[in-house]
Amino acid sequence: MALQDQLLELKRNGIGTLAPLGPIDWPTFTTIADVVMSAIWVDTSDHARETLFGSIIRDLGMKPDQRLCIEWPANYGTLLILTWMFADWPSRLEQTLRDLQSLGIESILDRLPVLGTELRKRTLDLLSSARDYRRCESGAERWRNWLNGLVDAGLDFRAMARKEFDQGYNVRLTVLAMLAEGSSMADAAAWARLKPTTIGRWLDIGSTYGLHAIIAKPLRRNELTPDQLRDMEQWLAFAGRSSSPKTGWKPDHARTEIAARFGVLISSAAAQSLLPKARMRSRSASQS
Repeated sequence: MALQDQLLELKRNGIGTLAPLGPIDWPTFTTIADVVMSAIWVDTSDHARETLFGSIIRDLGMKPDQRLCIEWPANYGTLLILTWMFADWPSRLEQTLRDLQSLGIESILDRLPVLGTELRKRTLDLLSSARDYRRCESGAERWRNWLNGLVDAGLDFRAMARKEFDQGYNVRLTVLAMLAEGSSMADAAAWARLKPTTIGRWLDIGSTYGLHAIIAKPLRRNELTPDQLRDMEQWLAFAGRSSSPKTGWKPDHARTEIAARFGVLISSAAAQSLLPKARMRSRSASQS
């Protein structure tokens, strides 16, 4: 609310002071807000964003489940994000760029509507050290650090693969072994006859939620009890992520969120079947 009051005053006057940015005009502020939101929403993963939203909620002293009720791209969500970022600027912007493996600042500015030279310069000056951030190719540094940490802790993917008789999971473990040994994602994908994006999705899920999320045997829909199905549908409807076109969860994301909430890993097909029913529940609740 305090930030909203400052922004209203800034918009009315066209120029003012905004902590921690100092003296600023309205066009420069809106450009900075566009940069922040682009860093979060453009070419980033669902899993990494939800982790960020969880951190924002925790740092602002809100209840964990409120993360699920907020329309983050809307005005209120944007105000929460900016309030959190401005509390430790520009460190939290740099943290967000790294954690989400966002585009670099210059790339983000290039995607915005044409900016004049002076406006671009003022924006870059206020972004401070965040200007120096450079995106790691395909987020490779993040997942390589995750794999290296598992290997350093004594995990042997090759040994695990030899003991795995299910072909699909044997392939997953062998791919992880190849990557941990230094192979590129393209080479591992070629060996497994998969798309690099498929392996990238495994790495994104695993590095966010843990190795079990990609190598544990998921339960199919017919292996869940009626009570479990009902509770999961109700929770997805409450979360609202099943109905929002911009923040909606894909099946892979829904299943990992369900695993974190209920301690049960379900298959992507089971998650896919739950989402339409959750969407119907959410619509019914909003209409009533």
